[in-house]
Amino acid sequence: MKRFGILLRVIAILNTCQALSIGTPAKDTTGVQNGTSSMYAMSLDEETRFQPGGFVPGKPVPDDPSVNASRWEIPVSHMSCTVWHNIQDADFVNSTQKMIAWSDKGNHIDGRSLHIESRGSAAVYLCNCKKHFQDSAPANEMWEFYKLIVVYCGKNRSGWIFSKKWEKGYALAYREYVINNGVQMYLCPPGCVRHNPN
Repeated sequence: MKRFGILLRVIAILNTCQALSIGTPAKDTTGVQNGTSSMYAMSLDEETRFQPGGFVPGKPVPDDPSVNASRWEIPVSHMSCTVWHNIQDADFVNSTQKMIAWSDKGNHIDGRSLHIESRGSAAVYLCNCKKHFQDSAPANEMWEFYKLIVVYCGKNRSGWIFSKKWEKGYALAYREYVINNGVQMYLCPPGCVRHNPN
């Protein structure tokens, strides 16, 4: 059991190092950023919406005909799939529903903090990188995040999206990785989350 914990920490460190190797540009530019990372980072201007795989707005995305890129609300600036392939879709759905229910009760994510909801193999978390303003997890955003991950990364695979414009990140990861207290400071972009002494 101790070895499993160590393995999770090593995976967390490697995954975080890979994710952090993509710098957030000082000014957004249209198109894919050049880099040697194997992650797919997109940086778009504020008027452009992310379209996975370069699909044309208004045309259905092949894996899910109900997803229409021209209707997406989240101004995604960066997106990537991550290492876990064994996350059950039902757990992703249930974690997303738990996040929405938590928010619908009037709860908010304080500035420079994150909130995690998990179920089974999945953990969904939101990063609020705003310094002074709270944020929430409205259903329309959460289901759009779900669709983007399923379409871009595939069912049962983890991933994340980030909106530089909204200073907000959404992520799906393996539950055991996320609930490990040693890695929670590294779940969000650098400088996003205040140090938590607990």
